[in-house]
Amino acid sequence: LLNEPMGALTTEAANPIYQKTLGAIRAIDPKRIIVVSPGLWGQIGELDQLRLPDADDRLVVTVHCYAPFHFTHQGAGWVGLQDLRGIRYPGPPPQPYQIPAALRDNTSVCAFIDGYNTLPGEQNPSSARVLREALDTARAWSDHFGRPIHLGEFGSHNIGDPASRGRYLHDVKTLAEARHIPWTLWEWKSSFGYWDPVKNQPIFHASLFE
Repeated sequence: LLNEPMGALTTEAANPIYQKTLGAIRAIDPKRIIVVSPGLWGQIGELDQLRLPDADDRLVVTVHCYAPFHFTHQGAGWVGLQDLRGIRYPGPPPQPYQIPAALRDNTSVCAFIDGYNTLPGEQNPSSARVLREALDTARAWSDHFGRPIHLGEFGSHNIGDPASRGRYLHDVKTLAEARHIPWTLWEWKSSFGYWDPVKNQPIFHASLFE
């Protein structure tokens, strides 16, 4: 119905809109499969706020997962992280990462970098643990409510190094499939792309399909 509702269109605000819209669709098309997203850009953490008609069993709930955000969105100007570069997956880095001057007042970045620099293995905020926790939450919600769940977006910005990006994509794909969650990658050949439009070949085929 909507991709990544956000801002004033919170999950709570979207619920009555979904109810009314689903009712109108069902009046003319009772069998169509309809895909619904929670608010806050489709975040998994918003699933508990989502309210759907109990009697409608032709719904699929789609969520997006970009954890760990400071890895996947490093260099992304639209979220204010254009100066954050060089974050590896998984952490910690071989040498302590120095926070860029422009981000030293960003408490979220500072907290992430502190853990990124110091915490080992799966304690690290740039590790498979954060993915596992998110996908476990999605799977538990799906099982509890009997609703099919779909990972509709995941990926990482091309400012990250290709080896880290490949490891990340492989982990998301593997963890999702282990939980029987079908997935869709974001995206084809732009800044989060799977495909290299210059070389006309895939970048991450082995990470996702081998």
